[in-house]
Parts: sequence; C-alpha cells; structure tokens
Amino acid sequence: MTNLICVVVFILGFVLILKGGDMLVGSSVKLASKAKIPPMIVGATIVSIATTFPETTVSLISSFRGVEEVGINTAIGSIVCNFTIVLGASFLLFPSKINSTAFLPKIIYFCACVIVLLFLGLDGKLTPMEGVILLVFLAGFVILNILEAKKDKSTIAESEQTPWYKIVLEFVVSALAIGLGAMVLVNNVDTISEMLGIKSGVVSFVIIAVGTNIPELVTTITSVKLDNPEIGIGNIFGASIIDCTLLIAGSVFATRSDFITVSKLLLLFTVPTLLLITAIIAIPIVKRNKTFRYQGMALMLIYIIYTYLVCVKM
Repeated sequence: MTNLICVVVFILGFVLILKGGDMLVGSSVKLASKAKIPPMIVGATIVSIATTFPETTVSLISSFRGVEEVGINTAIGSIVCNFTIVLGASFLLFPSKINSTAFLPKIIYFCACVIVLLFLGLDGKLTPMEGVILLVFLAGFVILNILEAKKDKSTIAESEQTPWYKIVLEFVVSALAIGLGAMVLVNNVDTISEMLGIKSGVVSFVIIAVGTNIPELVTTITSVKLDNPEIGIGNIFGASIIDCTLLIAGSVFATRSDFITVSKLLLLFTVPTLLLITAIIAIPIVKRNKTFRYQGMALMLIYIIYTYLVCVKM
C-alpha cells in the first residue's frame, strides 16, 4: 500500500508540473505582450528562470545534504535533455519558422558557457571561486538579453486587455505549482528507484533530469502551438545557460565542503556531445530560418545513445 501511495503522489507531482508549465507559458505570452518585450527575450529570461525552479531546487537541496553528485548530474542531465528530448519533440511534432537573428547570439553564448565549464572542471572539482566565474557568465547573459531587447522591436500582438495583477498572479501560481510538483518528485524518487532497482546515479541523471524538464517540454510545445516558437527556443537556451551557470554555482555555494566533485570523464564526454547537438539545432535554422522533423529524430537518437553510454560508464 505504501508503494502504491508513493506512485500516486509521484504521478500527482507530474500533473502539478504539467499544469504549471501550461499556465506559465500563457502568462509569459501575456507578459511579453503587455510589456512590449521581444518573445525570444521573454523565453530566454523570465520563462527560463521559472522553468528551471525544479532542477535548481533539486541541486541546492542535494548539495546542502552532502550528495553533490545528484545536483551536478541533474544539471548536466537537464542540459542534455533540454536540447534532445524537449527540442527534439518540438521539432518532430511541430516544425516551424524561427527568427535566426534573435537565435544566433544565444547559441554562441551557450557554447562558450559549456566550454568554460569543461575547463573549470578538468581537475575534477569546482571551488567557490570557479562558482563566481560561472555567475559572471550568467550576469553576461542577462546583459546580452537587455542589449538585444533594446535593438529588437518585435513584440507579441496583444489579444486581450488583461490587468497586470492577473498576469503576475497567474505567473506566480504557475511557478509555485512547478516548484511543488518538483519537490514531490524528488521526495518520492528514491522509493520509485528502489521499486525499479535503478542506481541512484542513474536516477539523478535520467529520472530527475527528465522529470524536472517537463516544464521546458510543456512550455516549448505550447509556445509553438500558440504560434510563438521563439519563446520555446529562447526558453531552452536560457534554461540551459542557467543550468550551466546558476544551478552549478548554486551547488558549489550550497555544499558544506570547500568544493564539489565533478566527473572529468562525464564532462569530457558531455561537452563535445552538446556542441554536436548545438550544430544539429543551429545550422538548419541559420540557413533556412525554420526547424525540420529530421532534426528532432536526430536529437532523440543522440539522447538514447548518449544516455546509454553514460549509464554504462556510471
């Protein structure tokens, strides 16, 4: 009976995240419309911060409790999942036109972030000073978005006169629903893993990473269906940059040790994979200003191969 209750609660956690993600993109579109902010900027900042609540919460709590491996694996797994499962599903189901002008600076900045993370982690650990360096890159990303917002005059057409307080309330409620759903998943994932006989490292890298990325998946697909794909794409790159900087830096500062240990092998394997994934995403968009189904198929195939190889090594 206890296991049954755990499974039911686990499912309820997913429902909270799904509903919260749906509300989040709706409120974000209204916010972009109301504030006259370019949709790519909204997706890369406001939506990204909200949708990364689940994995950020997981990483901070796990580092504070002395299980930094869970936090780091969740961060890395989330980044890979963002670009393969989330964008892969979006491209496969709903290929659409994309403004490559707004898209290109973020992909270049993301590549810079993962390369910096690789160099910082080559000694097998991350110190508070290196955490500060990651936060500097996060600040640079925020500045980049502010500068782009001043240049980009494109906005979402305002379809309704929704009061500010209603938009903010919907945004806050959706973010809280996502956070609560994530906590429910984390609190029950150990029991689920024991029932399935899965290693804890695999749980953090696959189950938690995929589970906490449901908001990004819902947000991306919903934004495409609402004919605002830039919000979804911007959200993925923004969320991944946040995972690579704020989430990992937060884990460094949350731990009670002088540093957190990172797998050098995992970084050496993951960073080139992410650069390959980025090329698969970027090249067709830059050349044709649209996404294609074959990109989605390639991204999902890479996720399957990558996850299998990493889990075998772990």
